[in-house]
Amino acid sequence: MSQVQPQFDPNDPKYRCCCGCHVMTGAKILASLYTIYVIIEAMIFIAALSGPSRSRIDSNMLCFILGYFLVEIAVLGSLLYGLSKEREGFLIPMLICMVTIIILAGVYIVFLFLSYLNEIVLKRRASAEAHTLVFIFFFICACWFALQCWFFKIYKNAYDYIVLKRLSLIGGLIYIQQSDRVYVAVRKENPEP
Repeated sequence: MSQVQPQFDPNDPKYRCCCGCHVMTGAKILASLYTIYVIIEAMIFIAALSGPSRSRIDSNMLCFILGYFLVEIAVLGSLLYGLSKEREGFLIPMLICMVTIIILAGVYIVFLFLSYLNEIVLKRRASAEAHTLVFIFFFICACWFALQCWFFKIYKNAYDYIVLKRLSLIGGLIYIQQSDRVYVAVRKENPEP
């Protein structure tokens, strides 16, 4: 006996970004912005290597930056391929990087907040301008943290969308259109002999 459950609806509101676009479109927009960021970062890196301050760059630091850049390119390439071919496994490196960034940003914000409280409550030696600057910096870091969480949510929803879509296409789930926007999913069962 088959059990009828709504499993996959490509137009489900959970597959929408807050701007109203589909989560796959939002993920592709974020990937495009990330591509622009990596290109700008590469141009700055190349300019730093060819500039007059080249002698100040330590070889260990150069190797670290180059390694970081290569990992960043690999993650970006995996993300772009995964989004264009709708292969969920290629989104995993980006999800891992996003979780790492969120954890590190959270730890940084907590330490920043504790040092801010230490300066205000215990030492009271900073001026009002310094307090304002630290507060503005803390606010910018908190906004950046919130953005990273939002980006992670978009990538995670895109991952979930691709997984459920793939399951529906290979027969793990079958969705049948009942009306314009309602789908019913039926899980295939092996008939007993």
